[in-house]
Parts: sequence; C-alpha cells; structure tokens
Amino acid sequence: MVHWNGEMTTALALYEAKVRHNVHPVTLLTPIAQPANQNATQGLAAHLIERQAMSMGLPLQPIYHTEEADSDEMCRNWQAVIGPYRTSVGIDWLVAEEVDENLLQHVGVELVRPLAGMEGAELADRFLGAGFQAWVSAVNASWLEGDFVGLAYDEYFVRSLPKGVDPFGRRGEFHTYVYDGPLFRRPVPVVAGDRFFKNWSFSARLQAYWYVGLELTQ
Repeated sequence: MVHWNGEMTTALALYEAKVRHNVHPVTLLTPIAQPANQNATQGLAAHLIERQAMSMGLPLQPIYHTEEADSDEMCRNWQAVIGPYRTSVGIDWLVAEEVDENLLQHVGVELVRPLAGMEGAELADRFLGAGFQAWVSAVNASWLEGDFVGLAYDEYFVRSLPKGVDPFGRRGEFHTYVYDGPLFRRPVPVVAGDRFFKNWSFSARLQAYWYVGLELTQ
C-alpha cells in the first residue's frame, strides 16, 4: 500500500520503493476532504488524483474525512480502509513520507520511508533526474510570491527559489501535481489555468496560499 496525495514527494517515494526495495503496491491510499472533494490544503481535486492512478495503471482507494477531522476521526477512517486489505491480501506495510506516525501506530501497519535522511537538494535532483514532470499547484504566501504558482517544477524553478526555501518544498513552501514520469504509462493531459488566492485556518493559525486551477484537456 502507498500513501498518495498527487505530489512529487509521494511520487518519488513510490519510485524509490520500487527501484530500491522491489515494492509492488496493491493500491494507492489518498485522504480526500469532504465536502470539498479534494486533498486538503494542496487543493488537488479528487478527479485529478484519479487520473494519475489511471495513467499509472494502479487502483486508487480514497480515505474520506471531514475538513475539520481530528486524529480520532482520521484513525477510524484509515482503519476502516486498511483493515480489509490486511485481511484479504496480508499486507501490513505502507510506503509513506507525509503521514503522521502516531496515526499509523493506531492503524497497525509498518511505515516504509524510502526518502528518509535525504536533503531537499538531493530529492529534487533524484526527482528531476528520474524524468518526472510536475506543475507547481500551490505556494504558501508566507514563503513565495504568487508568480511561482503555475510554473513547471524544473531546474529553472529550483534555481529561482529564494534563499531558505527548501528545493523540494518539504516545509510546505509549495505543492505540486505530478503528471508524467517513470511511474506513468502515459502523461496526464493537464494544463495550468488561472491563479487564485485563499486563506486557510489550521489550529488557530491563518495561512494564505496561491493556487492554480489545473484543467484536464481530454
């Protein structure tokens, strides 16, 4: 099983797990907030993530939760989804880099972290060197100007980042949508559309993000 949120961290984690650990996933697990029907603050609509799974030839299993979900709700929902896979397939591991380890302890699966110990620059080099392609789908306004959203994640983007910004966005400085690369049988036909601005409140903290509308062309 693989935690998948559509971004480059989960894409690189799956790729490294397959190459280095000979992991062959049975499904992609994706938390989806309701009623927005998207992946939390990344703002990726569920249908965009579904198209990624289709292009990779892998089944996708959404884990639905409310936008205000606390840890208890998340644990219940993860257990409800993972339980049947553990029973029917006998898999008790999860490839994940961005999942709360306390949650996984309650769910009862082993965490596989193929990117552990790698710095942001190395992750960026591995991602681009493997041939992945991605759009920058959101940027945290506390870190980056709105002009960065909607750009291709490439070497030029990495070189353009201000000092102090992790080149792989590991602190949430920016988010991405992967649409092609070695995991994909065919590219996801998606283009970057209009930008928009939104404020979010997390645990009494207000954060502002620039987003770009990603549109499927077919």
